[in-house]
Amino acid sequence: MAYLMTEELTDTDSVFIVGGGKVQRTALFQNDGITFDSVPSVEDIAAKWGQITDLSAAQQASFKLG
Repeated sequence: MAYLMTEELTDTDSVFIVGGGKVQRTALFQNDGITFDSVPSVEDIAAKWGQITDLSAAQQASFKLG
């Protein structure tokens, strides 16, 4: 993927998966998560696991890689 190293490419902070003739951009997504009032126990995490892992309303992460 020599093109990724050219000066004409202005995309930065991106991750690509390249192999087998396929080129894909990948991205991190995040949901709203759960905020606990104190340090959560294993049981607290287990009870909220469905909400913690729900990506139905997730948006692309706002932080940069690297």
